[in-house]
Amino acid sequence: SGFFDGDVPIQDVDIRGADGARLCGRLPTVDGAQVHGYVVPRYEFDERLRVRAVAAGADDLSGREFLATELHPAHRVVSLRDRHGVHTVHADLLVGADGAYSRVRRALGVPMTGIRASGIAMRAYAKTDLFDVGGGIGPRLMIEFGREMVPGYGWIFPTGRRVVNIGVGVAIRDLRARGLDLRELFDRYVKLNEDRGITLGEHFDRRAHQLPQIGDMPRLAHPRAVLLGDAGSMINPVSGEGIYYGIAAAVRLVEALPDPVGGPGLDSRLRRFEHEFRRTYRWHIASTRVAH
Repeated sequence: SGFFDGDVPIQDVDIRGADGARLCGRLPTVDGAQVHGYVVPRYEFDERLRVRAVAAGADDLSGREFLATELHPAHRVVSLRDRHGVHTVHADLLVGADGAYSRVRRALGVPMTGIRASGIAMRAYAKTDLFDVGGGIGPRLMIEFGREMVPGYGWIFPTGRRVVNIGVGVAIRDLRARGLDLRELFDRYVKLNEDRGITLGEHFDRRAHQLPQIGDMPRLAHPRAVLLGDAGSMINPVSGEGIYYGIAAAVRLVEALPDPVGGPGLDSRLRRFEHEFRRTYRWHIASTRVAH
């Protein structure tokens, strides 16, 4: 079955800017094909990845806590802990894809992203049928850069199941410099939509998380180890998006690896992967920093 079976495709976007500027329309076509996307809660998205990885032959070590790693000539020793005690794994390659607060990144001696290159976001879910097929608004991504939200931004993304993801994001340095409260910014965005007639149901599962931005991407390639996704500070500073960069980097990494993975030349392949990733996205990274 397909990865997005049962999900509702989204082709429309509604972007609001300062002084009432508004852009509504379809996502662009690429190579003659209409682009569409899906909104999937992360706990579902990650579980789908886990199930497919296990089906492809991966060993499932879920529930074990990463403690440390040591480099040996022919492998990396990774220490993990569960309720039965501490266990070790001998790995050809350690991939740190463990999020913005990456323990793998710290274990490799890489400093965490500084405040000047970090954002913070708060999101929640809310029940509504406005954004479902046949609803008053229908399936569309709503992104808010209006003056009421400056210096932050807001979004409403429908899951197609009578539930939307609603949230706000802002650079941490702006949050502190202006004495803003993230919860107040979230409530402001909710009120802004209510004034437009977009009233959502009660919010649930509200959480905040850090956004390490791609403009301060650290060294990714290390001896028998590599950082990807949020652990490698792959967040767009304008939109707060990170999933694209993480997936794109993972695909490029797999294409760069030797066969077998632990064979000769692994570290040079990792360095080449990082060089090509940075080269491919250097102008994009620069332009997002300027736009931000």
